Amino acid sequence: MKTITKNTSLLFVFILGIIFSFSVNGQMVTTFTTSDKVNPESLFLKDQPGHSFLNVKPEGYQPVYKSTQGSFPQEIHHFYWDVTTIWMADYNKIVTYDNHGNKLTEITTDANTGDTIAGFVNTYDAQGRIKENLNQVWNNGAWENFSKLFYEYDEMDNLAIILQFMWQAGNWVANGGNKFIYAYNSNNKITERVSQNWDVNTTSWINYGRSIFSYDANEYLTETINQAWDSNTFSWYSTSKQIYTNSSGVIIEILKQMWDNNSSNWVNQERWTNIVWHDWTGFPEDSEIASYTSLYWNNGVWENSYRVTITFDIYGGSVRLQESYFNGNWINSTKETYAYDEHKNFTGWQVEMWFNNAWSIDMGNKNILTYTGDDVTETIYQFYDHMNQEWINQGKEVYSDFVYTQGIDMNSFILAEINLFPNPTNGILNLEIINLNKEVLSLEIVNINGQVVYSNQMNASDFPVHKIDLSDCSKGIYFVKLQNTSEVKVGKVILQ
Repeated sequence: MKTITKNTSLLFVFILGIIFSFSVNGQMVTTFTTSDKVNPESLFLKDQPGHSFLNVKPEGYQPVYKSTQGSFPQEIHHFYWDVTTIWMADYNKIVTYDNHGNKLTEITTDANTGDTIAGFVNTYDAQGRIKENLNQVWNNGAWENFSKLFYEYDEMDNLAIILQFMWQAGNWVANGGNKFIYAYNSNNKITERVSQNWDVNTTSWINYGRSIFSYDANEYLTETINQAWDSNTFSWYSTSKQIYTNSSGVIIEILKQMWDNNSSNWVNQERWTNIVWHDWTGFPEDSEIASYTSLYWNNGVWENSYRVTITFDIYGGSVRLQESYFNGNWINSTKETYAYDEHKNFTGWQVEMWFNNAWSIDMGNKNILTYTGDDVTETIYQFYDHMNQEWINQGKEVYSDFVYTQGIDMNSFILAEINLFPNPTNGILNLEIINLNKEVLSLEIVNINGQVVYSNQMNASDFPVHKIDLSDCSKGIYFVKLQNTSEVKVGKVILQ
């Protein structure tokens, strides 16, 4: 049943784009990828005031259903599921893209009257990072400003500012946002990260949280202290701490502690042991964990609590199984599944609970994709009705008027695994390409100012691993661009 009116749903869709726009993945890329994955076991984003990133990309970076031919729809027709169990036209979108598949403009119109409702314009910098998201509404035959989002990045390519403005009485007025201030050591490792919120009353940035990172002589992460801001005393106070045990630079155990104000001491809370990484990159924020066991501190004794095992498929999907420890046995608890099809397009998410020795779906969303050739031409969105234990239609999108762009998976790269390592590097960078078709590739490495510092023409005989010497280059961020006759892939590397 449709629970909101059509006009309300149009406004909701418009505002939803603004909500999505509030978040950017500022993490450092170590492998070539076409979409960011959310690590279900993030070690830093969990209950920590020092880091308030959201794991959703901003408008213009949102994943668009990929085609093996590298095409994107310029027209999107949206339908809702009516109480009479038929699809009803709701609104349409006209979209334009840059040559990397990022959205440049989007106009929303009423599907029944053709009236223009709203639209947005995105602006990007030379590195392809979004700089501004301008949202407007159509009123009496003209565009009127509604809101905009401003993004800024620091010299290490980490997100520094997200600030939202509303159009009021002919002026832009800041009404919310986040600011992130980083400190780095001589090897470009983050040693401190301060997060601030925009205060509309004082029209200034107010401290919110801080994380302090410590390293050993080998630059291995050893500790993170998380703090919150006391607005009464204008000072930081500690809230939690993670202590890391390393083995040759790989974290194998994490001790979590809380600050006890009564005893003025750190108190044990939780410990992760038997840690196995799916793709260890050298820093937990950029890595995906495969399994671990959690123990809780109880009256001076560590006791088994739960354990997690995450399995990954070749398309980007994962299944997270959590088991609880009860009476000396491990018992199934929850199972969370993220599914992707063979085109690496997202097809659904669901949470299952273990009940009466069987898995029962508790909640979820399903995307049913229809392909015409290599293009996704229709998506049906469903949600799981827990009470009636069935999947319910919610919305449908029909895509048409496809345009080719670069920068996404193509036939020539579809079977290729592409990696950069080590990242960060001290000078020697390894470019690994596995299962590459026989073709000529153009390789360029550019600095953050867009200057080319390395270029080469290569073919399959230069791989699987090609060594690149950057030891004569300055420390900092570099972008690695691989291009064949039909596509461009871009990765990022840090030279320290």
